[in-house]
Amino acid sequence: MDGFVDQVTGIKVKGYTEVCQEILERFPNPQEIETEHDKKEFVKLFGEFLKLDNVLRNYDEFQEIEKAYLGRLSPRFKKFLRGNSR
Repeated sequence: MDGFVDQVTGIKVKGYTEVCQEILERFPNPQEIETEHDKKEFVKLFGEFLKLDNVLRNYDEFQEIEKAYLGRLSPRFKKFLRGNSR
C-alpha cells in the first residue's frame, strides 16, 4: 500500500495511498481539466490507481484503506469509476 524504492534499479514505485493523494491534490475536479498535457497526466495517474486497486483488492488489509480513499475519490471521480461495484 505504501510505495518503495527498488533496491536493484533505484526506481521509486508509488504506493496506493501516494497515488490517491496525488490524484486528490493535482486533480480535485477532473471535469475542469483543460489542457491536453493535464488530460494525459490524469489518465496516466488514474491508470496507476486502477492498476494498484486491482492488485490490492485481493488483500483483507486493503479493505479499510480502500474505504477511506474511495469515500473521498468517489464523488469526484464517479464518471471514471463507473462499472466498479463499490
